[in-house]
Amino acid sequence: PISYTSAVSVFASYGLSKWAHRMMAEMVADGLKPPKETYNALLWAYAENGELRGMYRVWEEIKNSDVTPDNITYNVLLMGVMKAGHSHTAFKLFDLIKQEGLVPDTQFYNTLITASADTEQAWSIINKMKSENIQPDQFTFYFLMKLAAKTGDVQAAEDTLRQLTAHRVMPTSAHWTILLVTYRTAGDYKGCLRVWERMKDAGVKPTSGTLTELFRAQEMEEIKMRKERGEVKEATLAEAQLQGLTGDCIKTEEDLADQEEETLL
Repeated sequence: PISYTSAVSVFASYGLSKWAHRMMAEMVADGLKPPKETYNALLWAYAENGELRGMYRVWEEIKNSDVTPDNITYNVLLMGVMKAGHSHTAFKLFDLIKQEGLVPDTQFYNTLITASADTEQAWSIINKMKSENIQPDQFTFYFLMKLAAKTGDVQAAEDTLRQLTAHRVMPTSAHWTILLVTYRTAGDYKGCLRVWERMKDAGVKPTSGTLTELFRAQEMEEIKMRKERGEVKEATLAEAQLQGLTGDCIKTEEDLADQEEETLL
């Protein structure tokens, strides 16, 4: 079973879901019962690709076996539905995991926060975490600030940064950068500069992502000034180009969070 599980895991790590599933089918054909680790690895392969149909098929196989799902199983399911853009399903999974008698871990709650419609809903999730004696971590507050950044809700982002300190969590460059993005989204260039200075005063080293967002804020401020001078056509073109970058800032922040993982943990 160990060699089959390893093979499934290798195929899964490369996103080769069909090969991983075929390997597990061979395992069953040889009269072996796949352990929980094999099912979780296969789920991961489908979830990583956002292949909901395959993922649900594996889920049905798990339910029809004598394998008991664990937190890893549900975290992978949650990741899959999020990748497929079915955030509404995430909350159904939360109810399901509770019905199974399992306690959602911090990772599950953090992913659930990314499915929230706004910061108010996200805070209700955090309060639920605390009622279960599960403490928020740096990622929890990062994802909360990211929600605020999408709409330029400066007050919500600043309040979350203060909550970091209240929970004895040290803000990292990822938190300061997403705060800068929030001010940029709100069109407050001076606010971006203040965040930059506050970040340096806090002794946090800016990353390339921080510099990129500061430069974007500066470019948007220049566009604003051109509009005020009546240079409409040039400003409109440049603004359209910047708006194309705005959607990328969320992806940039996700990459930044990945880069910060060792620091955050």
